[in-house]
Amino acid sequence: MKRPALVLLCSALWAALAGPASGQSYRTFQEEWARVQKARIRLGPFYIFPLLSLLNLGYDDNVYFESKGRGDYTANIVAEAKAYCPLGRWILLSARDAPEYSFYLHEKNRREFANSYSYGAKALLFGRFVLSGNYQYEKHRGPLSSEIGSLVTGETKGFDAGLAFETARKTSLNLTVFQRNIAVENFRLEDVTAPLSSAFNRREKGLTLEFNYPLFYEGFLFVSAGYVEYAFAAAGSAWRDSKAVSVSGGLRFPLTGNLRGTLALGYKKFTLKTGPFPSFSGLIVRTELEGRFGRFGIRLLYRRDNPFSFYQDVVYFIENDYGGGISLYLTAFLSLAYNYEYGLGDYAEFFIRNPETGEEVAVRRRDRHRSNSVGLVFRIFTSIDFGLSWNEIRWTSSLPGWDRRRRVISAYLSQRF
Repeated sequence: MKRPALVLLCSALWAALAGPASGQSYRTFQEEWARVQKARIRLGPFYIFPLLSLLNLGYDDNVYFESKGRGDYTANIVAEAKAYCPLGRWILLSARDAPEYSFYLHEKNRREFANSYSYGAKALLFGRFVLSGNYQYEKHRGPLSSEIGSLVTGETKGFDAGLAFETARKTSLNLTVFQRNIAVENFRLEDVTAPLSSAFNRREKGLTLEFNYPLFYEGFLFVSAGYVEYAFAAAGSAWRDSKAVSVSGGLRFPLTGNLRGTLALGYKKFTLKTGPFPSFSGLIVRTELEGRFGRFGIRLLYRRDNPFSFYQDVVYFIENDYGGGISLYLTAFLSLAYNYEYGLGDYAEFFIRNPETGEEVAVRRRDRHRSNSVGLVFRIFTSIDFGLSWNEIRWTSSLPGWDRRRRVISAYLSQRF
């Protein structure tokens, strides 16, 4: 991680529990093999990539993101190691372990040790076909969705299996099937009676088909299609059971070079299996681009989707996130970054209780969130990054009593071995 956008590790606030890594570039077997050979640490047959990070070291003036905020001093320590074990030139085994500790000085009930791990295998057959399988268990405290400003512990476990056809020019056609179980802690938000687990705990299963065609060095044109079924765990949440079909396409730019990131547009149809709530069909977008031009770096962001809502009387909301940022590379070891993000959550139908009659009435609800962040990144030697950031988040709603604000001053330290 060499760019100043690493400051976003401290300031990023909203990211849904994601499915397969649709935003990441597919690596062919030969590319993965070549990357493994570059490991700086080797123990016997194992090629190891370790990472040690100290994140969110600072002060958060509203750790629960409530109308009357409670401040606290926080820190997150993350140690990660990914190991590969090649068997000949045709089989590649992998394992990853990433323990982390969340510290709060005063809110001791929020202190937590968590661990994530995964195991995988890839096999190259007849020089063109790749069989792959992965099992992963992820437990992490972090952002859950734009509706929830506080950090929440989420747990995801599942597997995926794939079959890919790859050519010597890195063109590939990949079919992946997956299943995962998602669970979040029994965390209750202000003015909401039900815990988050009742709205988010679910099983997801589905498949994706993706075609990648190289247009330039490590850059790809891609087209993908997917199908997902959602089955919620809570007995009272079966009405949330649903399914989604999506198609998308775009460009994935290389991880190195003047332009990096993903430009993706698509169409999604989301349908509830039962219940009176409307389905969703329309445009979905996931565009995150970053360019380097001399001493300046520019970032652009636009995301549109229909994430699940934790409110008990709606299933989803339509979210549009816009953002941008600029970096100034002052020297080879010092850079300054500014980022801005604006998000709009649109609820087609939301029910509130009339205080005079006691009846529930349907209203149009729209929530807005704005965030500003300024950061400095220092490069220490060649493998250590140290960053400082100031962040302010404002959340306003068309319904009275739901406005929130949060300020975070934090630092991070990242050591790549």
